[in-house]
Amino acid sequence: MTSSEFIVEFDDNTTGRQVLIDTGDDSLFLWYNNDLSWDTNPTKVAMHKHAEVDEAIIMFTGEGFFLHGEDQSTVVKTRWKAPCLIWMPSDRYHRIVVTSKELSKSILLYTPSKTPLDTFKEIIGRATSGVEVVFSDIPEETISKDVFDHVPSTMIARAS
Repeated sequence: MTSSEFIVEFDDNTTGRQVLIDTGDDSLFLWYNNDLSWDTNPTKVAMHKHAEVDEAIIMFTGEGFFLHGEDQSTVVKTRWKAPCLIWMPSDRYHRIVVTSKELSKSILLYTPSKTPLDTFKEIIGRATSGVEVVFSDIPEETISKDVFDHVPSTMIARAS
């Protein structure tokens, strides 16, 4: 069951990761990250994959490499420079290496894999209309939630 609509306010200057959606009931996990990279010049890179989710990272700042492949023998690295979106479908090994030295701002999201969506044009074309309201007559309601979790920079594991 999905949750009801809500708003999560966050501080985009707080360092670390702020988890914005992590209900366990919705079709989306989302965090905002404002932090230094822990692997700006790695020798070995531990990659991972997700069987059940697709992953996207929207990079607002920084640059680096996107490592990706079906298995160890097919891994390649692709340069990226912000702003950009990095897409990682399920069952594909991946890792983001940030080579810039400044704080990196990004949004990470997970969505269920193997659940393709129609294009925006198709979805909006099927949207149900028929409700019209007078803006000044609408009652105001607070639906804010706190950040689900905040992992400060000092708590994020760093490679040795």
